[in-house]
Amino acid sequence: MIAWKANVMVEAATRSNPPWTERASVVLSGLAILIALAFGLSTRKTAKRALELSERQEARRESRLDVRLNDSVAWRRSSNGDRVLGFNIVVSNPSDRASAITRVELRISYSVDGVVNAVKVPSVSVGDLDAPRPDVDSLDPPARLDANDAVSGWCLFRLSDELLGDYPADRYEVVIRDVHGIEESVQVAVFHEVSL
Repeated sequence: MIAWKANVMVEAATRSNPPWTERASVVLSGLAILIALAFGLSTRKTAKRALELSERQEARRESRLDVRLNDSVAWRRSSNGDRVLGFNIVVSNPSDRASAITRVELRISYSVDGVVNAVKVPSVSVGDLDAPRPDVDSLDPPARLDANDAVSGWCLFRLSDELLGDYPADRYEVVIRDVHGIEESVQVAVFHEVSL
């Protein structure tokens, strides 16, 4: 009889919970899932924007050089017959990291019996040239390049007549190298000749 009373009490307790509580718990659980999903999507958007910003900042820190040619002149020196090639160059550093120009050279390409050859000529400063010399401000390495900065000047190269022999040059290219190993170049097609 005691077992029968316990069964009756359990049945009465389960009947006393109205069915709306079950529905409310299902609705509240669904609402909690929707809120968590909305929060997750919002967090994902914020994280994606933060990642894009971080990648842009990191790209600005990578070393890079931009080289622009303003003018090119070939000075013929009558005293010794050699030429001095001059290139007025602007070198800019668009990154957020300081750099320095460590080397400036002229690469001259020419052909001998259909085979392409190249000569590398290092730059010289105005003071290294014997008279007569051009009256320009030379861009001499090493030259400091601060972050988001630019420098300009004349890159000068002394070419003797014996350098290429009787072979005409096919291409002139000024190559700038920075302290981080980045090389940028600019090709030159036209010179205006000036006598010294």
